[in-house]
Amino acid sequence: MIKKNIVFSFLLFVFFLSQIILLISAKREISREMLIMGTVCRISIVSGKNLSPQQAEAALNNAFALLKDYERRWNFYAKDSELSLINAQAFNQSVKLLPDTREIVSKSLELSALTNGAFDITATSLQRQGGYGTIILEPHAQSVMFSDLQTKIDLGGIATGYAIDQVREVFKNNKVNNYLIDIGGDIYASGKNQKNKFWEIGVRNPFDQNIIISDFPIKDQAVTTSGNYLKKHIIDPQTAVLADNNIESVTVISDSCLEADALATAFFIMGIEQSKVFIDNYKNDIQVLFVKNMKNTPEIVKYNWKKD
Repeated sequence: MIKKNIVFSFLLFVFFLSQIILLISAKREISREMLIMGTVCRISIVSGKNLSPQQAEAALNNAFALLKDYERRWNFYAKDSELSLINAQAFNQSVKLLPDTREIVSKSLELSALTNGAFDITATSLQRQGGYGTIILEPHAQSVMFSDLQTKIDLGGIATGYAIDQVREVFKNNKVNNYLIDIGGDIYASGKNQKNKFWEIGVRNPFDQNIIISDFPIKDQAVTTSGNYLKKHIIDPQTAVLADNNIESVTVISDSCLEADALATAFFIMGIEQSKVFIDNYKNDIQVLFVKNMKNTPEIVKYNWKKD
């Protein structure tokens, strides 16, 4: 009798231990949402066997701390931000840049040159001459100069993409493999969700945001949409007027969120045919979904698309 009780107690212990192990290893989605960088940011991390909920929370803390730092430093309108100080002082004199600021400006200028100015971080300086060409990033130095008094740098068209790519590095260092980052519609998805499926992304109808007109799964990729969802606001840097080429939105899928962010804006301005030529000759593999305005009805045009 005593032996049976010992065996029963042992089996009961094993059962409860197995349940605890299952509970610890069970996948759980831990999410946090915050208004940051002028938009809503939502990050979801899936914890599980190799990542505890506490580790996921710590990774979220690190991610949002980094985003807050970028928000503070790259705020175009805050007079004491790093960006505002650069804009106030860089005409005809060198201004030192922090390493990540130099990196984002350098990558911006590279994409400006590749798109012939369709993407331009001086686009809000509507009285400037020469656009991005007036920004002089001094070689072998962490400094910048402007050759035009009217030049101002505005990172609004690329900052969220860059920030997401840097959060990815934070997660990599924290061994976070399954997550979704969404900053105002700029998205990066890694691994799988809580249901062990690839993250599902939807493109909204520009004429009715309650309707999804295209959805698809993504894994380890960035998705960015640029368009006139609330009102027409995208300016052609070369003409300083609203872009008008019958396109309502452009969605770009890329390995880099910075790249997707900048190119979605550029393609919106360039139009479909010119964008196709660019994509055919571009060094990286990107996929694009255009939404055309056909008498206030959306028409989808996919190019180099591999999600169907």
